[in-house]
Amino acid sequence: MNINSGLKPNTDAMYDALSFWFKECYRGQLEIGWRDPTTGILNKFKRFELDQIEELTAFAADINQRPGANMYFRVCTLKDMPGPTTDEHFWLTPGAHADHDAAQSVGLLQDTPLAIKPAFLIVTGRDPAIRAQSFWSISEGMASPSIIRDINKKLAIHFKADPAVVNPTRLMRLPGSVAWPVKKGRTKPEMTELLWPNDKRQGRYPLHFIQHAVKDIIDPSKPPELPEQSQQATETAETHETSPPGSEQWAPPVRQHAPISQLIDATKQDGTWHNSVLRLVGSWINRGLSDKEIHLFAPALTRPGYTLRQTHEEIQKMIEGARQKWQLPDRDPFADAAPPAEKQGIWTDDSDDLDDIPQRPWLVPGIALRGAVTLLSGQGAGGKSSFVVGLTTCMAAGVAYGKIVPVKALRPANYNVEDDRDEQRRRYAAFLGAIGHIDRSAIRNVIRIGPEGVGTLFQRDPDTGVVTPTKAMEDLKALVAEQQIDCVIVDPLAELHNAEENDNTAMRSILAAFRGFAKETNAGVMVLHHDRKGVGIAGDVDRMRGASALQGAARIVLTLTRMTEEEADALGIPQEERTSYIRIDNAKANYTKLGEAMWYRLTSHQIANTESVGACLPWTPPDRIAALTGAMKLEILRLMLEAGPEKCRSHHHSADYAPRWIAPQVGCDEKLVKAYLDACIKGGAVKIDKQVTDASDRHPRPAYVVDRTKFLEMQAPARPVDPEEEGF
Repeated sequence: MNINSGLKPNTDAMYDALSFWFKECYRGQLEIGWRDPTTGILNKFKRFELDQIEELTAFAADINQRPGANMYFRVCTLKDMPGPTTDEHFWLTPGAHADHDAAQSVGLLQDTPLAIKPAFLIVTGRDPAIRAQSFWSISEGMASPSIIRDINKKLAIHFKADPAVVNPTRLMRLPGSVAWPVKKGRTKPEMTELLWPNDKRQGRYPLHFIQHAVKDIIDPSKPPELPEQSQQATETAETHETSPPGSEQWAPPVRQHAPISQLIDATKQDGTWHNSVLRLVGSWINRGLSDKEIHLFAPALTRPGYTLRQTHEEIQKMIEGARQKWQLPDRDPFADAAPPAEKQGIWTDDSDDLDDIPQRPWLVPGIALRGAVTLLSGQGAGGKSSFVVGLTTCMAAGVAYGKIVPVKALRPANYNVEDDRDEQRRRYAAFLGAIGHIDRSAIRNVIRIGPEGVGTLFQRDPDTGVVTPTKAMEDLKALVAEQQIDCVIVDPLAELHNAEENDNTAMRSILAAFRGFAKETNAGVMVLHHDRKGVGIAGDVDRMRGASALQGAARIVLTLTRMTEEEADALGIPQEERTSYIRIDNAKANYTKLGEAMWYRLTSHQIANTESVGACLPWTPPDRIAALTGAMKLEILRLMLEAGPEKCRSHHHSADYAPRWIAPQVGCDEKLVKAYLDACIKGGAVKIDKQVTDASDRHPRPAYVVDRTKFLEMQAPARPVDPEEEGF
């Protein structure tokens, strides 16, 4: 019975669910579908871009209020391809899902929970019994439909959910929408509810964590698989390669695919001794065993026809090769027998002397602090390295780099794994030539550093979690002390460690190691990192690639972002030139307030060898609002007050979008009006109210609202000047 009992679509629930679910997706389109109110058939669809969720929810609410128009959303993003949606349109999935179409299945979420918990539930109805859909979010949008389909199947088996609702391109009920009765037994419309958990569960899981949590769920309709041990043995036998004794070909250390016992057994097979022992040695070294401890295995590894001495000699060659390749020094096997170091205590302070407090040891206010870690994140090839060249040069000269001002002339170090010695020299030569006013002698205080081989600075044992410095890190630490370096910039993070980038615990320990390095050397440390793929929002701390623990472990987080199309329009920059402009934002300032963006321009400069090399120079955006006279500004606000908020919508798709109809009446373009209103919002003269009702359909939509009191203050004439008072 499709009679609306006063139910209205909840656009906030729609927006909140879709924004959270698709947050980690960086490409593709969103799609909603709905039943034709006349026929009841699900055959209507519409797509939106990832940044159009607000438009999507407004559109969905308009359609859904018609009796029978049940609303659904596609749980993945889609490729921009013509034709009805099929599995070929799949692009990225944000996570896994299950459809609990019976109350028993819903109850199993509490009765038989997994180690992973759903991020949210959508209650699709409670009449005649509760039914729901559950969603598990992964840490990053994933492009493999087969993997997520397998996870969905296992979730459906475990929770006795609908086994047909496992496809990654499935349509699911849109939360916040009115569920009109369609199936037999359902007699009245209900609200589709969005339920967030009230505990402190993890919101997103790494993919491997979800896979591990469901790996033991077995489909009862399929025959049992081979025992895991036999399967591993089969895989191990198939992957072993033979190589003659004395071969220097290195295989990666074994951690997961083959147990130690299997590799030891494999040494007894013809043609597999060298490769198996090679992998054993690599694994033992990565686990932290010393040379002496590894040699203790020699008797068990000695084959008939060979002497124990020959085995020791072969093992020693493998040890030396592995330690050189991974820069893992030998350690004293008896070091653990030494008395444990005294535990770190705590400090207390009950003094009421709050006057004599030292100032924070800033090197560059808001950017670099002694003894602390700064994280600078940006897209690959986005200008981070060029920015660092300009920053370190200005630090060394003690001059301002745009809005970035060092406290004095400093001695910075630039440790770059990707640029060799000559490339770094080219970059610094280009910046000095382009900037013009800094003497070349300044870069004598910029220590340019790079690795001779692998640039890894910290190694993390995958089994114990212990983080140890490499030989390169020890050399860097000694150089900082010897050269009295004030700030060390390391680039990029992905090349500086061996930990799993999406593992929160692992990355927290790596950043803790850098923090320890900063405290031990009393230097500032800046770590350069990459964003996820896609367009990052300036100042968004969540846009960094990998584990979310990174943003919490760093004291200061900066983002580097290329100019957007909207910013280019607002500043009057041609679209073809906008990618030459970048902005630096302080996304997490524990010690300073979030400031205005710092703008820079990527340019090209010809150096002495006639090559053109990129340079990153400070840039000040033009003040477009200055083109508006005082009378024009007042007229904009007057027109808005006269029209009322209902005719001053803030969304550019609205028919009553204020900048669009105001611009011709004032005599300027609508982007200039929009820029002025943005400034008014910052100053408090204008605000955006999301609950202004539309007279045509009585739905709330965002609109500009002018503060009448502030407008009257702006109209008040300036105080008359008394010539005598002013000294004339």
